[in-house]
Amino acid sequence: MIQTTHFNWLPTRTAWQEAEAWRARRQAMVQETLNAGDTFNALFATAASDQIEGLAKLAAQAAIKRIKAAGKAKIDQVLLKLDPSLTALDKNKTASSKTSSSSTTTKVDKKV
Repeated sequence: MIQTTHFNWLPTRTAWQEAEAWRARRQAMVQETLNAGDTFNALFATAASDQIEGLAKLAAQAAIKRIKAAGKAKIDQVLLKLDPSLTALDKNKTASSKTSSSSTTTKVDKKV
């Protein structure tokens, strides 16, 4: 007769212990899923907030640019009413700055 020996060094768990371990693993998985959902919610909320903030910043910059342009136009109108010869000076100034910035510089002496 052949004899087999079993080494039962590790105790086996009872059905109750297996069920409790299964419930604990399942609860841990559910908690991980909930934590991941909270993380995604926070990330999406941050992204939406950043997008709104960026759009507001761009709108503010455009408004500032429009206000500056309107102010400059108003100042130019007032200056033109005060001294009509200023337009000739402005034209000469812009013409001289354009010619000095090009590769061939030609200076034109104009007396005003």
